[in-house]
Amino acid sequence: MAKMSPGKIVFIVNPSAAMGSTGREWPRIKALARDRLGPFQAFLTNCPGDAIRLTRLALLEGAEMVVCVGGDGTLNEVVNGFMGEDGPIQPEAMLGFIPRGTGCDFIKTVPIPRELNKALDLIKDPHARPIDLGRLKYREHNGYFSYRYFHNVVSFGLGGVK
Repeated sequence: MAKMSPGKIVFIVNPSAAMGSTGREWPRIKALARDRLGPFQAFLTNCPGDAIRLTRLALLEGAEMVVCVGGDGTLNEVVNGFMGEDGPIQPEAMLGFIPRGTGCDFIKTVPIPRELNKALDLIKDPHARPIDLGRLKYREHNGYFSYRYFHNVVSFGLGGVK
């Protein structure tokens, strides 16, 4: 397991987001982010659930900000990494978002620009804005109860069309 320094910014990056273009773009994003924000740690996801696990690890080891680089699915995992069964793992920690997904519906609700430099400006000089989360408790196929948080919309296999 990776160790993180307290107070550090941690990036959780989904290189598969936007059909792999996020992974191809990551070296440029990383260089611009280092120039704008200074040192940070970055972790790339490999499979579903990684962003949850990596976000929790970062927060439990003292990260003050976790920056999600990906789309709505990655953001959902990072949000779930922020939350434990009884609420936030680290209530003072902040979430940053660099939208790099195909749809990025979240930025239609919360004004986060797609343009990289503008998104980095919001992370560099954060203006905290609370968002509502929903919590869904459900029974898994094995019969055990589980829970999941959602930040923008929830659907079950078939979402509505606008």
